Amino acid sequence: MQDQVNGEKPEPQFQKMRGCVEVALNNAKTGEQEWTYSMAVELLENAVATAGRAWVLAHMLSGEGATSQVLSHAAVGTDTTAPSTGDTGLGSEVVRKFVGTWDLSGTTANPPFIRALIQLQTDEGNTTLAEVALFNSSAVGTMLAHATFASTAKTTDNTFGITYTISN
Repeated sequence: MQDQVNGEKPEPQFQKMRGCVEVALNNAKTGEQEWTYSMAVELLENAVATAGRAWVLAHMLSGEGATSQVLSHAAVGTDTTAPSTGDTGLGSEVVRKFVGTWDLSGTTANPPFIRALIQLQTDEGNTTLAEVALFNSSAVGTMLAHATFASTAKTTDNTFGITYTISN
């Protein structure tokens, strides 16, 4: 898909899940280590199961009891500056809204995904919109993802639907 703001094709960004394993064989009587193997030393890749990746995505919505860790809000704004990995907020935020619906049907896909569904009503965000992001808070918070789109004027005659898909 081509970036509609600057005409370039953006590079997809992937968060690879990685791990390292260290195993050791010890003498039961002396406790001495007889053999050890560390994947970290040899930098061998491990396989992360699809079910495990789906579990990580689902936990983004549960926070394991810590509500400050739950991915909960979407924000829209007017800035057309290309997003970067160092972004912590929108360029020009207009409105931030609780994500009312999460579509989890993709957690059984390979690769798994989840979708945030947000709807701005006729009285929300009435300006020229060009960016969207997901956060874990109703104010400031941690930004998970940020995207720009072709500027579009939203008025009281319109609602504005956002479907934000997250995959790993």
